[in-house]
Amino acid sequence: EIPKLREILEDTYGVIVYQEQVMRIASSLANFSLGDADILRRAMSKKDPGEMERLKEKFIQGARRNGIEQEKSERIFEMMAKFAEYGFNKSHSAAYALIAYQTAYLKAHYPIEFMAALLTCDMDNTDKVMRYVAECREKGIEVHPPDINESDWGFTVYRGGIRYGLGAVKNVGFGAVEEILRLRDEKGRFSSLFDFCESVDLRKVNRRVLESLIKAGAFDFTGARRSQLMLVLEEALEKGQAKQRQRWRGQPALFDTLESQQAQMQLPDLEEWPESQLLSFEKEVLGFYLTSHPLAKYEQDIRELTTADTQALAEMGNGTQVSICGLVAEVKEISTKRGEQMAFLSLEDMKGRVEVIVFPELFRSARPYVKVDLPVLVKGTLDKGEERVKVKASALLPLDEAKKQKVSKVHIRLRTLGLSKEQMLKLREILEENRGDCEALIHLIVPPRSEVIIAPSPELMVDPSEELLRSVEGLLGAKTVTME
Repeated sequence: EIPKLREILEDTYGVIVYQEQVMRIASSLANFSLGDADILRRAMSKKDPGEMERLKEKFIQGARRNGIEQEKSERIFEMMAKFAEYGFNKSHSAAYALIAYQTAYLKAHYPIEFMAALLTCDMDNTDKVMRYVAECREKGIEVHPPDINESDWGFTVYRGGIRYGLGAVKNVGFGAVEEILRLRDEKGRFSSLFDFCESVDLRKVNRRVLESLIKAGAFDFTGARRSQLMLVLEEALEKGQAKQRQRWRGQPALFDTLESQQAQMQLPDLEEWPESQLLSFEKEVLGFYLTSHPLAKYEQDIRELTTADTQALAEMGNGTQVSICGLVAEVKEISTKRGEQMAFLSLEDMKGRVEVIVFPELFRSARPYVKVDLPVLVKGTLDKGEERVKVKASALLPLDEAKKQKVSKVHIRLRTLGLSKEQMLKLREILEENRGDCEALIHLIVPPRSEVIIAPSPELMVDPSEELLRSVEGLLGAKTVTME
């Protein structure tokens, strides 16, 4: 034990926390001048190996003159060098501690306001916005899509949740949002896409801006489908421009009757885009999936198959074996020096993204599965570099295949009350169309409490796929099928 060290570190329970402590240790234990101690601090911060080696020798010699053994002085020097990787001076530490206390208080007592402010601060960083939105969902805070009648530039508190900011929609700049907010203050709420196009300055709010707003859901308040709005956008722009030219010339439309206004606003009878298309457009203009997520339907399977999500990886140790699931968001193929193909994937789950490295040996077998927007399960080793976390993949397969591997039995539960012969024949047809290697058990539920299980047979071996689940539950109702 070194008494001088105790005196310097007692306020921080024996742990080096402040840069000033490094300087005091060098001065008290090794007789460094304050100038030399500051040079040591700077050398440690910059990780200058040559200067560090010179100062280490000087520190050991100075400590020896104060009766400290070389082994101890070397250990103390290494502790100081390790500290320099993350240390602050005392004034910075106090400022950060105060900010940490204030923000923790706000997050605990005003979680909605805090998260709205946090989202606004980082609205230009898609990865952070995605992570914060995921945290909102976990806390039960609803994040509403952008809305031209409700949204401001940034994220705002809205009916116990958070309203998405217009400024966070891609292709929608400050000038466009400023124009929308100005008009909203002047004339009140917009009633339709046509009303919007007749009102705003279309030089500031152009076609590209409007397409992004429609895809993001900013016109959903009209009750119109996004597919309908996109189809009539050209017409709305033309009518809006014509109306504005008339106003600039001071020439009111002679035949601008109620009937013609209603005709303007008629929408074609068109089905909404499929969910996959809706979500794809949301990701295009928001940077991630907001109203839902392609992985949402796999939530239970993901919990059972994985050991971590992308957010949890940062807290795990380097070299940890992990299993994660996500969508392939980007693929970059390269050739090694030996001419072999390998790939770098950006894997995205509901909380963020991580880079996955697929080396040549695995890439040869997994190449058919390395497709954008395909849900996959990745097993591998965590590689925590200085800049970001990566996963070196040892296995990669589609999520549907991973699910099949864990399923040993498919249970189909039928209530005999109201069950028809036609339904049973259709069920048999579905099972035959989905033949595979997994046992199927049919449970006949007989009111009030009886249950009969039909023993498995070769004819009832099935493929436990999404197609089987959808077909059976489409015929017999939700939660009819469970997989073991």
